[in-house]
Amino acid sequence: MYNYSILNVLSFLTFIQFVLISLLEINRKKKIVRHLFSISLFLTFISYSFFTLFLLLNHESNYLSLILYLTLVIILFIYFACCMLDFSFVRLRFFFIPYFLFFIPICKSSIYLNKNINFYDLSFYENKLLSLHIIISLLSYSFLTVSSISSTAVLFQQRNLKLVLKRKINFFNSLPSIYEGEKITIRLLITTQFFLLMSLVTGFYYHKSLLYYQNFFSNEKFLLSTVTFLLICVLLLIRYFFGLTGKKIFSFVLLSFLFINIAYFGLKFTN
Repeated sequence: MYNYSILNVLSFLTFIQFVLISLLEINRKKKIVRHLFSISLFLTFISYSFFTLFLLLNHESNYLSLILYLTLVIILFIYFACCMLDFSFVRLRFFFIPYFLFFIPICKSSIYLNKNINFYDLSFYENKLLSLHIIISLLSYSFLTVSSISSTAVLFQQRNLKLVLKRKINFFNSLPSIYEGEKITIRLLITTQFFLLMSLVTGFYYHKSLLYYQNFFSNEKFLLSTVTFLLICVLLLIRYFFGLTGKKIFSFVLLSFLFINIAYFGLKFTN
């Protein structure tokens, strides 16, 4: 319990540090501030990784809290990696911070839920196929989460351009351009499709190994994940052949994000 409290406080403090540094003006020329931002984000990722590892080693941890914390760690890592590869993601920090401020309290509160399902009852360590399926599913969810945040930034930028010049909000000048935002969103969606397809395939073979494959295609999670996959396919095809920008992309991504949230977390709260 003592170690748990220390890790909990440290992870919270590193996150607060990341938020405070993110409020500074960060651009390509200010390398010191950029490095501070990267370091603070990396420390946040490391601290929550250790906290999640502690939960994994604690056999009393419930399934929902572990899934939520694993998701948080993966999203933090994806965001950190994207910031290292493309400065445009650093400029999206004011959209990622509210998301983390919303998601982290949910993760913390889930620890205290009394769930009948224990993470270890699912034989996570013994069944490699199950482990692979869970990790791939969380990756697909995480990439879709990041793409939904970038598409939200594109929508705000588009609305900002429609305002009269004197009424334009200077805050949005720090965000990526509409072109950059749409390019980021599409690349993330393509990556999401890959992991989502792998998630469906591994999920099928896992159910088949348990002799439940007859009911797999009527499973709520499979149906919602399939709808998400098809929605993104439609979006990418329309985008490729006819062009699709701004609000329509945001609508497709938001709908896909809603379906996958219900599939991955909504069903777990009701079960």
